[in-house]
Amino acid sequence: MGFEEQQDIRTDVELLKKDVHSISRLVDKLDVAIDKLTDVTNCLNRMIAVQEENLDKSVGLQQVSFWLTC
Repeated sequence: MGFEEQQDIRTDVELLKKDVHSISRLVDKLDVAIDKLTDVTNCLNRMIAVQEENLDKSVGLQQVSFWLTC
């Protein structure tokens, strides 16, 4: 293997290291984004549960009110 081939291989290895580092940073950012989306999803689920509970209470009160006026 000649000197130029060794240099080409070293250059390729360094470029691959740089690519791996860039991909690693991207994966870290995606991991953070997934965590944030999970938090948002959990908050939305809690909000929906509270709204459903409020709606159930409201419907119950309307039914009681209806029966009291009859």
